[in-house]
Amino acid sequence: MRPKSTEILLFVLLLGTFAYFNRTEPGWNVNSRIALTYAIFEHGTVCIDGYYDGPDFGTQDAARYNDRTYSDKAIGTSLLGLPALALVRGISHLSGTKLSVPWERYWITTLSVGLIAAATSVVFLRLLLVLQRRRSGEESSGAPLLITLLLFAASPLLYYSSLFMAYLPALFFALLAVYVFENHSHNSPLSKSSATPPFFLAGLLMGVSVLCENLMGMLAVAFWIYALTVSTNRRNAWKYVIGGFLGVLPFIIYCYAIFGRLAIPYQYHLNPIFAQSMARGLLGATVPDFAALVLLTVHPYRGIFVHCPFLVPGLIGLIWFCRNSEMRPWALLSLSVFFAYLLFNSAYYMWWGGWSFAPRHLIPMLPFLATGLLAITHRSSGRLAILLLGLPALALHLLVNSVDPQIRDLLGGMKLRMLMIPDLRFDYEWTLPEIWRRFTVGETDVNLGSIFGLSGPLSLLPLILFWIAMLALMRHSLAGQNAPKSV
Repeated sequence: MRPKSTEILLFVLLLGTFAYFNRTEPGWNVNSRIALTYAIFEHGTVCIDGYYDGPDFGTQDAARYNDRTYSDKAIGTSLLGLPALALVRGISHLSGTKLSVPWERYWITTLSVGLIAAATSVVFLRLLLVLQRRRSGEESSGAPLLITLLLFAASPLLYYSSLFMAYLPALFFALLAVYVFENHSHNSPLSKSSATPPFFLAGLLMGVSVLCENLMGMLAVAFWIYALTVSTNRRNAWKYVIGGFLGVLPFIIYCYAIFGRLAIPYQYHLNPIFAQSMARGLLGATVPDFAALVLLTVHPYRGIFVHCPFLVPGLIGLIWFCRNSEMRPWALLSLSVFFAYLLFNSAYYMWWGGWSFAPRHLIPMLPFLATGLLAITHRSSGRLAILLLGLPALALHLLVNSVDPQIRDLLGGMKLRMLMIPDLRFDYEWTLPEIWRRFTVGETDVNLGSIFGLSGPLSLLPLILFWIAMLALMRHSLAGQNAPKSV
């Protein structure tokens, strides 16, 4: 049973939260992707000359080939922005108004990435319900809803739901593939089902996920291995590969049309240092680095378990699930995804993620890590522990998102050599004190509250009141769901 009212309230709450924030200086990554959207829409070309070096789309995240400039990013998010840009321009034309590029960018982001991010939360909630029923047969949505809210509002997913970047669109298609596959036989364990699993659809969705973000390729491979492991009917497993190929086909065509061969834009990066670094190993990743592993996990600088302490019991829960025959395959998949992305990120030359407060390259594994929280949510003490660990993370991410989630990486005494060659003897200064200073003196980015004249901490007051109202409605919805049914 899926309570539609709870899903609708979740969608509205998170969409309102993502839309509350605007980014006035989105950075190179965003500008590279959205420049491609504008180039296709306005000129019918994938060349971003005239955009990448302009005041509104300035970026060095670009490839140069035959004296023309192209985005160096996977193209999925740029394509998803096209309907949003068409809608914004259409409304502007009908109303006789012309929006500035920053405000067009805001609406494009909200109507593409923001909407998709809110939809992703609903898909993740449904996946949690499937896993919860598999584990214990429990039907209540309370614990899965709590986990979903924390994942999307108290983790880096909050930042990247209001930026025109690839993480949330990629997660949407990947989690939808996982949900479709897991749910294909009325939420029963796949190993006990004789029905043919939806290999093609899962592969197609995973392929589109990779079309949005290259890093999702590791997840696509891991999930195919998992699907082969848990399914007794493997005759059509090859369809997963066909579906995946069709999903990434637009990017293959894009690269072939530009370079005349199968190549990736990073090979022709505008910045020779980036081009040389990306040519090393696998897409810039060589050998895992211990110092980077520490900095990405338990060090305040980029440590995911410091930023999101509620994920610590998630990791423990996945290990605990390995003792349960029904949950063991899922736990092994999730742990594999966790360690794969952690090791890859530590081996990547730009392990810190550039302009970022969070370890953004770990984002693909966060939903899988969060599913381990189901191991303790059957007890009220477990739910309370998750809540107590989640509230500081919620406050932290709300604070950072209010100021700048893409804070510069060379602030204070930070030097590039400290990042390129990580060493725990260096002082990796956490940027939170600087963010807190800006927040308290009113140096926040544009948000809905600031538009109405509220500054600094007061600018978040409308959002907090919105959350209070929506959580009250959710509580009422859950109470109705759990009420005894009359005979």
